[in-house]
Amino acid sequence: MTIHRHCELGSEKTLRGHTLSSIDLYYRQNTSFENITNKGEHFIDEKGRVVLFRGINIAAKTPLTDLSKGFSVSKGEWASFVNTPFSLDEAYIHFSRLKYLGFNLLRWVVPWEALCPITPSKVDSFYLEYLDRIIAIAKDYGFSVLIDFHQDVWSRFTGGSGAPYWTLEKVGLNVSNFDETLASISHKNKARYPLGHLFWATNANRYAVKTMFTLFFGGKTFAPDFEIDGKNVQDFLQDNYIEAIAQCAEKLKKHDHIIGFDVMNEPYLGFIGEKDLSKHQGIFRLGPSPLPLEGFALAEGVCQDVDVFEKRLLGIKATHKVSYDPKGKSALFDGICIWRKYRVWDYDEEKNPQLLRKDYFQTPSPNEEFYIPFIEKVCKRLLEIDPKKINFLEHVMGLPIPKLTKTSYKVGFSGHWYDAFVISMRKVWSFISVDMFTQKIVVSLPHFVQKHLASQIFLILKKVKKNLGSIPFLLSEFGIPFDLHRKKAYANGNYRKQREGLERSFQAVEKTMVSSIIWNYTSVNSNEKGDLWNNEDFSIFSTDQVHGSEDPYAGIRGKEAIVRPYPEKIPGELIKYSFDREHGIFSCSFIHNPEIKDPLEVFIPDIHFGRGFEVENSQGHYQVCYEKQKLYFFPESVTLKTHKVRILKKHKLKERRNKSYWFFS
Repeated sequence: MTIHRHCELGSEKTLRGHTLSSIDLYYRQNTSFENITNKGEHFIDEKGRVVLFRGINIAAKTPLTDLSKGFSVSKGEWASFVNTPFSLDEAYIHFSRLKYLGFNLLRWVVPWEALCPITPSKVDSFYLEYLDRIIAIAKDYGFSVLIDFHQDVWSRFTGGSGAPYWTLEKVGLNVSNFDETLASISHKNKARYPLGHLFWATNANRYAVKTMFTLFFGGKTFAPDFEIDGKNVQDFLQDNYIEAIAQCAEKLKKHDHIIGFDVMNEPYLGFIGEKDLSKHQGIFRLGPSPLPLEGFALAEGVCQDVDVFEKRLLGIKATHKVSYDPKGKSALFDGICIWRKYRVWDYDEEKNPQLLRKDYFQTPSPNEEFYIPFIEKVCKRLLEIDPKKINFLEHVMGLPIPKLTKTSYKVGFSGHWYDAFVISMRKVWSFISVDMFTQKIVVSLPHFVQKHLASQIFLILKKVKKNLGSIPFLLSEFGIPFDLHRKKAYANGNYRKQREGLERSFQAVEKTMVSSIIWNYTSVNSNEKGDLWNNEDFSIFSTDQVHGSEDPYAGIRGKEAIVRPYPEKIPGELIKYSFDREHGIFSCSFIHNPEIKDPLEVFIPDIHFGRGFEVENSQGHYQVCYEKQKLYFFPESVTLKTHKVRILKKHKLKERRNKSYWFFS
């Protein structure tokens, strides 16, 4: 194979050092948009090239119009999501920054509460108008968009995000007493329950969240007589959810840069499928954690002795019991647990709660019986509005990836993966990882730990292909918390550990060659309050790191690891690519499709290559656009199928020339 070497000494044409205003002007004047479709598992541009998405989640879980109401939710106050995550006037700042960082896809968080905050039938037209306009602006910068109908553990009012207050009220749950009954733990009571940064996730094992999801997906089966406004509770909740997102889809259907909809983030079936209500269920428990029966009794205001779980290096363990007394306060307006009405449990002669049907929610196929019918129902509704959009489904928490028969609508899979050790321990140790699926701890050499992290993503891909076939795949969430090692970086400005944590995740993603979307970008993040949601601090951007600068990298934490080269558009089949940040070397190989005349496009960020670089490539030629931070490689050989490109940054050129080995040999 003939290898061609070229030296680029850098250029004053790079936009680094320019203000965000001038960068904004350049992108809006020099960016064109191409429609993205799919062919099997690949995203394809108008010229037939495979598109690799490098995306970012635009967080909007909490309404920013009134943060006090955003967190003080005991009385069901609501706040508008207009101008959340940022206003139309500020959009150019954030879009310019994100474009400069190399992102090409925005996963836009849209909670159900943002669409219908007050009543089931009234959609917030002001929010829809805001959403329509800001999504339109994103196209000016060349972004594709995925609309994410987002929820976490049901609702902001059950310690998460997503569903409006009225869903709980209609079911008969009294939000004001959730904390007192352990029905859920909210952000406003974090001082009362010092459970750390992951306490919100424990709500998945608590009464309010489990009850709402059980009724949403299985009300007709497990609460057949429970009606709201003349409908079974399941139909009432599902129909209102589907109609809300359908109206959103209708408003946005004119935008061809929207690739599709993530129909529900991290769905959950509640009690459905549980075999024994006398035992703890779920994998994540922390702090005071009632058994299902104890949760039923607490919801009615009855004192119970509950297990307390604590985090240890080798996992989360039950360490002791605590007597918990709601003092007669009930999580239900009528004071009677929904599941006692269906004789799941009752009191004995001594007024002690007892299970009557511990297997009441057991079912052999929860995915097929309860989740897939919902997916088909929502996708068929969205198909009526826009058949061109891809409907992305996620797997139910705690269940395997579902199987789908041949559908009439476009379907994709939206997968989540996190470095479990880093997010749970808030530390980065190169020799330790935790399997996200089995919770097993892996202690080994850093090289093997890195392979283990990538293997988890490969496993998701394998299961998706087996159960769903060759469909588009997005790793729609991955990332790290930035408040690592007790926030030392915020005091001393040294983000070495954050860069190490990011490097672990990015290398795993790059090994699998998936389109990925990092979590997240929060425009109002601060060192003290994080992402303004449940003590999380995952945002790559923080206002406390801006220091008044209009440099596009200002405020970006761990920027050297976040901003990375990657092959954005491939005229053929991508074989592999990698980035060695320490040595400043990017490499990529692909099988060229000779029918495609357009080039390989590689994002080459100036933070790594702005001072000059050397290009080594197989037969062909390349061009560089410094303003767009892009390298375009045009393969020229008809007989050579596999083409390779290697880029080395300037300070490594002398070292490279003194070595005799050749990377592609």
